[in-house]
Amino acid sequence: MKPLLLIIILFVSAFITKGQNIPNAGMENWISSGSWSDPQFWDSPNQQTTAIPFIGAAVVSKSNDAFSGSWSARLENKSFIAFTVPGLLTLGQLDIDLVNMNFGLRGGVAFNQRPVKLKGYYKYTQQGNDSCAVAALFYKHNPGGWQDTVGLAWFIGNSTVSQWTQFEAVVDWYTSDTPDTMNILISSSASFTATAGSVLLVDDLFFDYNTPVVSVSKPEHKVSLIFSDVSRSLKADYDLPAGNGISLSVLSITGQSMLREEFVSSGRGRISQALPKLVPGLYIAVFESGDIKKTMKFVLR
Repeated sequence: MKPLLLIIILFVSAFITKGQNIPNAGMENWISSGSWSDPQFWDSPNQQTTAIPFIGAAVVSKSNDAFSGSWSARLENKSFIAFTVPGLLTLGQLDIDLVNMNFGLRGGVAFNQRPVKLKGYYKYTQQGNDSCAVAALFYKHNPGGWQDTVGLAWFIGNSTVSQWTQFEAVVDWYTSDTPDTMNILISSSASFTATAGSVLLVDDLFFDYNTPVVSVSKPEHKVSLIFSDVSRSLKADYDLPAGNGISLSVLSITGQSMLREEFVSSGRGRISQALPKLVPGLYIAVFESGDIKKTMKFVLR
């Protein structure tokens, strides 16, 4: 089975709503459609999962366990015999084919600002080694009509959090462009295979525009990431103190962990990682060593 959250992104200009703030960020307004409901302005797999004969059920619902107000969004991984579907919310539109396990995402909301962080509040009940994810993606239409990714922020929760806790995801801006479109993705599983029973509660999302204070006292360490579509490999060149721990990860666009390898710095060197098992799509490479972090978006064709 293909991993559910390995979404091949086909962003188009359709299905874009107007507005500068995060629509229904407090998850207070819900639209009922019979046996299921979605928060207003957000899309989920509910329409498809509730239509499964005999065992259909919603993977997203409203909860009166809220950080503020009356409601929060409750996302739960649910098993449907042959596959497990995570709870998933997006400000875009999901294209879902449960029969062939194919998933696509398009659209977003009109947006023309450059926030520093995405923040919000969450609770998470983890099953097994599962994890949850919240991501914000920023796009700009190029002259050819396609959307380029100009910024990305994501948060991954790797453990159970029983009290309402604030999360934050720093926006990595790839260019100096101002975006024209924004999307947010929320998932109760960021793992390669979702584990049934993991539950994510989310409430009160917001963007932080305060510029962080940058310390100039730390020595500069050089890290560069290089992707080769020809050899299907990822390379990381680094100049770090010898003995430092290094991790090199590849995430799907929704924060799903596709690969993670750990190394020890030799001082100055290169890490080369083959990517033979990844299907075509948009990915994020993440290099981490202590408080040093380098990210890069790449497309595997």
